[in-house]
Amino acid sequence: MTHPHAGTAEAASHLGSPKTGIRNGHLTPDALLRRCVDCLEEKQAQNIVVLDVRALCSYTDYIVVASGSSDRHISAMAEGLLQRLREEGVRPLGCEGLRSTQWALIDWSDVVVHLFHGSVREYYDIEGLWYNAPRLTMKQQSSGPIPVAPLDSRS
Repeated sequence: MTHPHAGTAEAASHLGSPKTGIRNGHLTPDALLRRCVDCLEEKQAQNIVVLDVRALCSYTDYIVVASGSSDRHISAMAEGLLQRLREEGVRPLGCEGLRSTQWALIDWSDVVVHLFHGSVREYYDIEGLWYNAPRLTMKQQSSGPIPVAPLDSRS
């Protein structure tokens, strides 16, 4: 998302350190994405897909979609994400479905995470809704995964 003060001196204070990814006590979108994918991988999430929607919508930069093998697994992934980011002082704008756990949604503004049970993921087909969004592969580095390239553009 473009910061409202982009191009101004005030915007420079929001850029953050490339080393930490911290911006005024909040993670930059790319750093937040790295933390989310790292945590999901640690929690054994299945079929993690990152959609780069920066050019397609105004409410978020990235949509992350992942599957869990059971309600308990989805709940553990969601709680793990929330706990990890709370430890860094980052709180979501909203969470949905944490009790039903067939589909959990966590919205951090710059990154929106959808966690699904397999059949529910197929039914709602978030990836299909964003068919024109580039899918990013995540490359592991010492600072965490980074978006490296679209898997396909589906143009």
